[in-house]
Amino acid sequence: MDKQSVGNFIAEQRKEKHMTQKQLAEKLNVTDKAVSKWETGKCYPDVETLERLSELFDITVNDVLSGKVLDENNKADEADKNVIQLMKDAKKEKIQTAIKAIIASSILLFFLFNLLRLTSVMFQLVSESTNLNGLEITYYNAFDFACADCYIADEETKVLEITIPDECNGIPIKKIGRKNLSPFFIDIADLYMNAPENSDYSSTVYTIDALTSNAIEESFTIQNVVFKLNIGKNINQIRNVDMDTYYPHINEDGSLTFYHPVVDIYCSKDNEYFYSKDGKLFNKKTNELITDFAYNYINN
Repeated sequence: MDKQSVGNFIAEQRKEKHMTQKQLAEKLNVTDKAVSKWETGKCYPDVETLERLSELFDITVNDVLSGKVLDENNKADEADKNVIQLMKDAKKEKIQTAIKAIIASSILLFFLFNLLRLTSVMFQLVSESTNLNGLEITYYNAFDFACADCYIADEETKVLEITIPDECNGIPIKKIGRKNLSPFFIDIADLYMNAPENSDYSSTVYTIDALTSNAIEESFTIQNVVFKLNIGKNINQIRNVDMDTYYPHINEDGSLTFYHPVVDIYCSKDNEYFYSKDGKLFNKKTNELITDFAYNYINN
């Protein structure tokens, strides 16, 4: 049970039903960006969505979690494995939550009044998402900040330039990526992944570890796709960035190319926390390179 196998399986089932990501999203009452995140292994669907997926694809939730349609002989074994994995994940999450609660309680003990006020605000907290020319933004009205989540390039937004603006709907965009939730990444699947549905490369994306571990029997080349990334003046945190994704493309002569999005970064001179030099991003206070991004190799 892992995110990539679950994502590949969802993509295969969707294509068997002759649905696009957008059509599947409409049936599940989610965004097509959410479907893209599942299929590229960025995150799992939530419990309610898993149930709706199983009903739509006429399979079991256990099939989805296993990344394959199970036969009668291994359903029980796979169910056990999935339950054990879910229990491990839940236990790990509970331990982390407990530790955080203890630390938070100790620190905030002397500020109980403010804590109660904060709690009342948190109950009213509602996050909303919007798309700005391919850039997905999540914003929090109660806390007056927004996060740049990801950029999805398709035929409608085929522009190799991404601009993280200063604000969204009047709310300043202060963070790139949502910590432990949704990373900032550049999805170019719609532009480069062209394998037929029965191909090994029809719905699978790769990491550099997978490419260098002899998992690919065929010879291949890697081609960087350079995006110009403009960072606004309000960005003060780089919270979660994932740029280790390689998208397979079958060329006309049958050879295989993996396309990898990389960036040249240009930061606003008015930004108090970061600055850019030679296409790379640096911490303004320490002058240290921000290593979260995959930079354009030409500038290395």
